[in-house]
Parts: sequence; C-alpha cells; structure tokens
Amino acid sequence: DLAADRRGPIATDTITVHDTLECHLIDEIMNNAASTRAGEKYYVGEVRFADNCADCGCTVSRTFNDQLFYQDCDTTLATGLMAELLRTWTAIDCNGYRTYAEQRFYFVRPSLDTLHKVEDITYQTCTPEQQVVITRYPYWIDVFGDRIYLNQMDCDYAATIASQQFPVCGSGGSYKEESYVRVFDWCRGAAVYVDTFVTKVGDFAGPVFTGNARQLSSTQV
Repeated sequence: DLAADRRGPIATDTITVHDTLECHLIDEIMNNAASTRAGEKYYVGEVRFADNCADCGCTVSRTFNDQLFYQDCDTTLATGLMAELLRTWTAIDCNGYRTYAEQRFYFVRPSLDTLHKVEDITYQTCTPEQQVVITRYPYWIDVFGDRIYLNQMDCDYAATIASQQFPVCGSGGSYKEESYVRVFDWCRGAAVYVDTFVTKVGDFAGPVFTGNARQLSSTQV
C-alpha cells in the first residue's frame, strides 16, 4: 500500500529553557521526568513529536534516556564545565515506527569569585551566653533563583569555617567572633580563603529614651 504510513513521527518542537546549569543540579535533572514537564520547578525543556501522517489518527508515545559524561579537572579548570548530559528522545507511533532526537545540557562549576559574601551581623541581647549563633556560609544564586550555600555545593569544593572569639571589654559577657571561610578545591589540590565576616553577640545598644519625666516644682524637690 503506497499510502501506508511507514515513516516515524516528526519532531515538531525542541524547547530548551536552560541548557547550562550549576553542577549541584545534576541529580535534579538526570533521569528525572519532572525536568521535561512544563510547570515543574526543574523544567529544562523537551522535544515534542507528532505523527507524520496528520490524518491517520495515530498516537505517539515518547520516552527519553540520559547519559552523563564527566569532564576531567583540566577541562573544569579551563572552562568551568564539570559534566555534559546527553538526553536522547525516542518517539514511537502506533505502527511501531521510531524517530530519535537529542538534547544536550551542560553542568558547570560556579567560580568562587562569584560568591555572595556573608554580611557582618549583630545579635543584640542581654544574655549573650544563651544566644544561638547560626553558622553562615557564602552562597550562589542558581539558574532557578535558589540560594545554594557553599557547604551545599559539592562539585569538587570542600568548605570549612574556622572561628575565633574575642570578649568585648566592659559589656557583660558580650563577644565578637571572627569567622574565616576556607575552601579546598580538589581540582587544584589547594585551599583558599574566600570570605571573612564578624558576628557580634551581646548588649551593644545604649539606653532607650522612654519619655520626659514629670517636672517637679521647687517646693516639691
């Protein structure tokens, strides 16, 4: 039958929302069907298909398969690229004919130079010994608008914080804490300090004006 449908589906649209992403997102994208569905948080795109015979009433099923290729440290240091994801789409029509399409996604390691630094902070309290001090790290903003803190970003970085406390004289137990953020870069085989910040804990505010006292006459004094 010369009119029979013997060709596979056709790719009608290739949508790429994000093709370059931070390396901590690999697990959110690879083999995750949600990354192919518009409206999902980690949606990065998709390939859409239709049957090549518009009048045949044939349905098209669609699947994908992911392969991840890690780069060596020389490539990462030179370009920032840590891994490349090859997503291969397979579309099959109701007659069993197949069509393939590919998408590629690139996972990069953010530069330490683009970190948002930790701001100095003061915990104003009359009981400094009871104050809980939260450990804070510098962060990046990823392609989805989320804050990713340095200690959450693996990608061949290892972060530590060393802190040293200094008492503040005459302030009833108040103290200042200096913190130093250190990163070991496994690709470089070296450590670097990327941030320093100060945390103050105690009573550093002066008395608060609460209102005028009632003025007494000379006979009342």
